[in-house]
Amino acid sequence: MTVEAYIAALERALRGPARLKADLMAEARDSLIDAYEAYRQAGLDEQEARRRAIAEFGDVETVRAAYQQELTLAQGRRTAVLMGVAMPAQLLMWDAAWWLLPEERLTTLPPSAAMVESSIDVVAILASAIGAITLLLTGPGSRMLPVPVSLTRWVGRFGLAVLAATAVFCMTLMGLEGEAGPAGWPLIAVLSGVSTVVSGGVLVSVWRCLRAPVPDASATDSGRVEIAG
Repeated sequence: MTVEAYIAALERALRGPARLKADLMAEARDSLIDAYEAYRQAGLDEQEARRRAIAEFGDVETVRAAYQQELTLAQGRRTAVLMGVAMPAQLLMWDAAWWLLPEERLTTLPPSAAMVESSIDVVAILASAIGAITLLLTGPGSRMLPVPVSLTRWVGRFGLAVLAATAVFCMTLMGLEGEAGPAGWPLIAVLSGVSTVVSGGVLVSVWRCLRAPVPDASATDSGRVEIAG
């Protein structure tokens, strides 16, 4: 097997953030080429140098397991950060819609509008907190504590719940603010479109978390890593 064939096989077997995956592939390629050239300089023929370089680096399945763990955790980290930024941003947008409505229209809003607004606040704060905790656990915290790769799936599940709650609250708030009269609808319509686009981006990242390969627990305990899902 040539170095390029090895890298192609490894790349096909991995799923995760494209930029990190490209970096890992470049790192693997450089390591293999360095090893190959070292064996060639030691006097080995081309075929034997390739064989030894690949054997030293590890077979595709072994390297795939290690790289996939890194990619899966990176997907969880990316999604958590995205939620931690996007959800508060939506909160600020709907606050803007609330305060930019004409004052005479605000007086017609029912008391339940304030309760819905507070619920969105809580969801945004939770999303920010989970994002910060995940970033800490998968960043500096990973040097002190073992971080389970299954954290990524939990981030995905939490993200799905946050998106569902946000959608319900925002739709309710749209209806309540609509009671403020036609003057409020242009702003509400624009912010609803922006909110939909932002939530769609978060949903894609959340879905990738839910579909991310996660090591099988029994395989990990036995010293081997197998990718499930």
